[in-house]
Amino acid sequence: SSSSSSAAAQSASSPSRLPQPSQNHQVSPKCSHTLEHLSCSELREVVLSHGWGSFKAPITFDLPADFLGIMPSRKVLLQMAMEAQRGGSFPTATALKDPLAAQFGPSMLGEDRRFPADMAENCFTQLPAPQLAATSVPGQIWESLPEWLRCSAVVLSVGPGGSGVAFHKHAPAWLGLREGRKRWWLYPPDGPTTAEAYDALALCPVADLDSKVESLPFQDRPLEVIQLEGQGLFVPALWWHATLDLEPTLGIGSQYSMGEVDIHVSLEEHPGSGFALYHMACEVHKSDEARAMKLFEEALRREPCNFYYATNQLLFYLNTACHPRTTMNLFDDILAQASKSLSRMQKMLVLRFLVPIACNFAEWHAVHTRLAKYSTAVVKSLWDYTFALVADVLPGKQDYCLSRRLPDWVLAELIYPAPCWNCGVEKLGKVGRSGIDKLPRFICETCWHISRRSKIVRSKSTPSSTPGQLLFAGKRDNCTRGAGDAVDAAISSVPRAASAFASAFGRAACPRTHVGLLPLSWEIVD
Repeated sequence: SSSSSSAAAQSASSPSRLPQPSQNHQVSPKCSHTLEHLSCSELREVVLSHGWGSFKAPITFDLPADFLGIMPSRKVLLQMAMEAQRGGSFPTATALKDPLAAQFGPSMLGEDRRFPADMAENCFTQLPAPQLAATSVPGQIWESLPEWLRCSAVVLSVGPGGSGVAFHKHAPAWLGLREGRKRWWLYPPDGPTTAEAYDALALCPVADLDSKVESLPFQDRPLEVIQLEGQGLFVPALWWHATLDLEPTLGIGSQYSMGEVDIHVSLEEHPGSGFALYHMACEVHKSDEARAMKLFEEALRREPCNFYYATNQLLFYLNTACHPRTTMNLFDDILAQASKSLSRMQKMLVLRFLVPIACNFAEWHAVHTRLAKYSTAVVKSLWDYTFALVADVLPGKQDYCLSRRLPDWVLAELIYPAPCWNCGVEKLGKVGRSGIDKLPRFICETCWHISRRSKIVRSKSTPSSTPGQLLFAGKRDNCTRGAGDAVDAAISSVPRAASAFASAFGRAACPRTHVGLLPLSWEIVD
């Protein structure tokens, strides 16, 4: 019922405080090459007697006979979702094949996509039961699930094959496969057994997982299972797992939230789990700041490439009595780790979360004379980092490929060097009005003045010949356009920078691209 594995599943490192199922149902604590498999009646008996929490390692099980009637096929689901009278579309995530997106999860990405927006992608929907409309497709699925199978949220996974979800962790969940075949990779809560395995898999896209796993030593590989049609698979809390649809699939399941997990017990059972350490830090951050700080640091020591942990650690620092220098250094550390580990698309995903935090940091400290320099440094650092990522795709550049969805007023905030559309000379300038083709055109300062289309004002303190300098356009009374050392300059520049950042990124949805993930208001197209 399941394929053999290259590494073993391990049970909890300490005895569970939950009631244990009978020996016939208990997953073996020893290394094995297959998962425990239960019949539907056996599973029902254990769940009703002891709950899902009694399983300390993944299991497979037979789905109830009436499960097949919940959703006859993937084709029927698509038809139901397309018909408004049957509930219409519903929220879904399509970017989770990217490992960084999988870290943040569907609730954090803000993709604002609807099912079935694009059936060329894996669509993953997770909705808590209280949010389900009775007439919606997820609502109908929830009502059709046997009550003993329900957790607290309904899960729907639909894919065309060849896609999936990169490595991630969450609360206890199960998924039943109504159609297709799905490959699973699983690690116990402590994650990959060596630093080399972690580096290979933590940020590995789904499409490359198979080859990456094969390149690892046998003892470092994850447990591997192929889930078949008519079969369910349960994953306990904290377990690392990734999936790949081997063919068009339809999966229906249910999941708990981390708020329903006793994180104290979980950390006691799995002290080496970065995920447990992170959630314990979130649990105690108000009552014990010193302990929370150590827990955040330990979680990131175990998972240095987890940017979800890092951005939430940054929020924690921002809301505590930490000196702004400490928070500023953490900004720099995250950007440095991103530069080392991530692709350009992934760096922009990190920026999507960092920018609103930086805006708050800047606005809170800019009004204090002695602290304004930290606001200036953080804003300048993010401006420079952002500009370095997108400089070659801005209007006027050789590789220009921003989509037409980018508002003109966002580009109007930027002054940068590029060949002028009018005279052909490379100079400092800005984006002018769109042409007949509705694409923005870059106009140098000289042509701007000659044509009287607008007026560019630069700070006298900022050299105009600095290549790649990101400046602000605006009225002369806003004296500073770059980041200066003077306190009065910082106070006047930072709020404007924060406002521009928040407008350009903070409220943006999460567009998709053909070449990767870019959840900003700037969309790069292939």
